[in-house]
Amino acid sequence: MGKLNLFLNYESDNGRLTGSLFVKNVTNEQVKGNVIVVSSIIGSLALGQYQPGRQAGMSVGYHF
Repeated sequence: MGKLNLFLNYESDNGRLTGSLFVKNVTNEQVKGNVIVVSSIIGSLALGQYQPGRQAGMSVGYHF
């Protein structure tokens, strides 16, 4: 299964006020990042890492 990311952006009519909300990996899935197979002949040792779990955040901006 994959990841679900959500983003919501806002900009006022005059463009001075902006804001955004985000949630990355909404379903909190364990998703493998890079996987490197060290030796496919002797034991198939693989090194890898998981991508981050659920993350949420926001930003607000005002342009003068």
